[in-house]
Amino acid sequence: MRVICTTLLVSMLLISFKGFSQEADNAQNEIDEHIWKPFITSYSTLDHEVFNSIHSDDLRRINSREIRTAKPYKEKNTAWFTKAKKDGYKQSIAFNFDKRIVTRDQAFETGYYKVSITKPNGDQSDHYARFHVMLRKENGKWKITQDWDSNILNGERVTAEDFLKAGGMKSPKSTSVSTIDYVKILDNKSAEALHYYENNWKLLRKKATEHGFIKSYQLLKVDNNENYDLLLITEYATQGQYDAKEDNFKKLMENYMKNGVDLLNDIQPNAFRKNVAYDTVKTL
Repeated sequence: MRVICTTLLVSMLLISFKGFSQEADNAQNEIDEHIWKPFITSYSTLDHEVFNSIHSDDLRRINSREIRTAKPYKEKNTAWFTKAKKDGYKQSIAFNFDKRIVTRDQAFETGYYKVSITKPNGDQSDHYARFHVMLRKENGKWKITQDWDSNILNGERVTAEDFLKAGGMKSPKSTSVSTIDYVKILDNKSAEALHYYENNWKLLRKKATEHGFIKSYQLLKVDNNENYDLLLITEYATQGQYDAKEDNFKKLMENYMKNGVDLLNDIQPNAFRKNVAYDTVKTL
């Protein structure tokens, strides 16, 4: 009987531990989706609205000089992102975690980050720091409630070596979404088709990139394929960018195509091109 009871107890503990472990894994996956993926993407695309949205309105932002509350911190983010985008700065951030502790609705995570800045003149620099964050689930979404960082640790400047030797839990990858249009040129009207896509499709995507609405775009010519002649690829950095594409492109058309479509001559698009297929793909 004692053996049976002991075996049953061990089995119950294992089941309980497995259930807790699965719950923790699910919570960390949620944290990656709610916080770290949009953090990395919005930081690099200079999207202050998304970046600010992952921080709680009850935030305390702490560094070596001061403690900020949410409002002034978010206002500073908005001002810098707007200026950086206007002036032509580029920036990116990567994280290495060494501790990730999560409960049902709270989490504590620590590690190191690397920020890369490219100035408008092309000068590039990397900066490293140690960070601690407290997270809380608010209305079903994880938010950053406390954020501390410093580039000085125990009197020494944080280095690339510190960043690289952190516990091995790398930044979560942000899953991008791409759309692919397959276009057939009709009746050998290549000049009309290429003018149309260069001066309309590419124009809108150039502006979309500048506004942080998309990550990248490509207009590709395909040789020796009887089904289609052009590939139009638009990459969205996140699912959120993809979901907002119709509203965003509508805004761009209203601002940058007020005089309508730019055509080479009187021949209309339906006479020189046909969309024969369409795909949506995601990075693995």
